[in-house]
Formats: sequence, structure tokens, C-alpha cells
Amino acid sequence: MDNFSMQAIEAYRNQTTRERKFAGYARRIRRLMQATERTSDAAFLLMLTPMIEVAWVDGRVGRAEQNAILKTAEVYGLLRDDGNFVEIMTRLSSRPHAAMLEKFWDNIVDQLSGLPLGMTAAISSLMLAQTRYVADLGQKQIFGIWRGHSSGRDEENNFEETEKRLSRFHTKESQTSCKSRKNGIADHLKLLPLVKVAWADGRITKRERQMIFDSLFDLGVDPN
Repeated sequence: MDNFSMQAIEAYRNQTTRERKFAGYARRIRRLMQATERTSDAAFLLMLTPMIEVAWVDGRVGRAEQNAILKTAEVYGLLRDDGNFVEIMTRLSSRPHAAMLEKFWDNIVDQLSGLPLGMTAAISSLMLAQTRYVADLGQKQIFGIWRGHSSGRDEENNFEETEKRLSRFHTKESQTSCKSRKNGIADHLKLLPLVKVAWADGRITKRERQMIFDSLFDLGVDPN
């Protein structure tokens, strides 16, 4: 088999693996939210915000991006209600203005505030992985004889901004709660959900590892 065909096969395998992992991100977020008893439709609608924002950066939401977001909404149980479906399609067909997106982000902060550090970091990490997947659907590319997707410059810029936003969630939580902590061992155990989620797909990415070490640093633990 020539190199041209091998590239196509490898691209196809990578894409199917990423699709499978993407579906898993939503299921894990749903389980984490259920554990915190924050499972309202409004809460799950907010969880879609980073993906919707990155999907709009090039001025339109493509079919692949739309399908990925709707699949996530389905896992969250949002599509059982017609009103939720209309709201999601409105956000996908008409670009939310900047002020509205900022309001959504503020509401996400409120939604995640007060959660244990590890829980907040785990949800943030999964939302970042979801955003990465949708960002990579922004530009069509040809890999050998396989047509796939990759992110463009605008998607990369937005993804970096989303990463900064999400990383602040657990940083703020840790800085606030550190002042009143008395039992360091119990606090460190709060990182377990993040570590467990990070290992769920069999490996820890560089970004996930960095988020874990950032959390340890905020708790005053020597990263070594």
C-alpha cells in the first residue's frame, strides 16, 4: 500500500477515535454535574457555550460543528424538550453577540462556584477538550484520499482564550478556599476527580497535566 493511502487510513482512524472520545466528554460532564445536583436544563445549556463560541469564529457554523454540538446536547438530555432544541438552534443559526456571550460565561462561573476544586477542574478540563474538538472541525482539509478537518488561525485564537477562561475557574476557587482550609490532606483528595477524568481515555494530555499541576501549586503543594 502506497504512502498516500496510508495517510488516508491513519487520518480516518484518528478521526473516528476522536469522535468516540468526544461523545465520552459529554457523558462524563453529565455524571459530574449529577454528582453535584446541578442538572437543570439551564445549567447544561450553559455548558454548550464554549463550543458555540468557537464554532462561530469564522462567521458561520458548519454542519460538522452543528452536529457535534447537537450530539452533546442530546447526551445532556436537552433535546427531549422542544424549547431547548429551539434555543440551541437559535444560537447556532444566529451568532450570539459579545455581550450575550459574556453573560453566558458569567453564568458558567456562577454555576461552577462553590464546587470542590477537583470537581471544578475536571469539568473545566472536559469542556476544554470539547472545545478543542469543535475548533478542529472549523477547516476542511485533505489527508491523502481522506477528507477531514483541522482548526484555522481564528479557531486557534478562540481556543486559547477559552483555555484561559476555563483555567481561571479552578484557580479562583483554590485561591479563595485556601484561606480557610485546615486539613491539607482532605483538600488534596479533591484533586482525585480531575486525575480520574484525565486518565479516562487511557492517557493524560499535556494540557490536562498542566491543569493538575496548576491546581497543586494553588494549594501550596510542591509540584515535584
